[in-house]
Amino acid sequence: MRARPGREMLDPYLDDGVRSGVSVMRSSKFRLGLAASAALLLSAAPAAAATQLVDGGFEAQASGVGQFCYFNFGTVCPTGAWTGGTIGNGGGGGFQDEQNFAWPGLATPDGVKYAFIQMLGFIQQSFVAGDTGTYNLSWLHAGRSNSQFSGNQNYDVLVNGVVVASSSTVTYENWGAVGSSNFNLVAGQAYTVRFQGLVETDFPATFIDAVSLNAAAPVGGIPEPSTWAMLILGFGAIGGALRSRRRYHTA
Repeated sequence: MRARPGREMLDPYLDDGVRSGVSVMRSSKFRLGLAASAALLLSAAPAAAATQLVDGGFEAQASGVGQFCYFNFGTVCPTGAWTGGTIGNGGGGGFQDEQNFAWPGLATPDGVKYAFIQMLGFIQQSFVAGDTGTYNLSWLHAGRSNSQFSGNQNYDVLVNGVVVASSSTVTYENWGAVGSSNFNLVAGQAYTVRFQGLVETDFPATFIDAVSLNAAAPVGGIPEPSTWAMLILGFGAIGGALRSRRRYHTA
């Protein structure tokens, strides 16, 4: 039976050494084809941009704050990634130093500055998600240490108006770790994280520090049309290499 061109039986009179060389050459071509295909697929994979909050420890934005500041009145806080205010009368959101004698301050395990939410005050930060995935928030909180004004504060943490955590502090409560439930972010969408005080009387305040946005599940970008084209080309190249290898070994 005559073998078709391209098969190893094309010339049955080749000696074993030549036949072995042909096989090695074809095997090398196959490996090179797979390597090139893998490179195409890797180059097509979308790189996930990290989604993070800015200055979650408040050290940069509050660096020039002496004792304390409010976003909405009095000594006004510096502008930056964090903003704040109040949804009621009195109180508000702002920053303070751990050496603040008026509140008084409370030594923090994360730097020397932290935020507060007093009465119906709030602090918040807006950002655009760099990737699509499941996230959660973590932070530290403590209660105001003052015999005249309490730290008995309730507060919610919201992402675009949806509550992802509800917590509270009591007077003289020291720093403790807190976290939110999981929520989803979509790449390119705008979001706002807000810490919102809920107690309207007695000037209660909760201290907030070390706020972090954490990936709870693997994240990745959504491939664009050009990426899909590269993926298809890569899979096609692998398929072609496999077909060629079958031809080489078919009698």
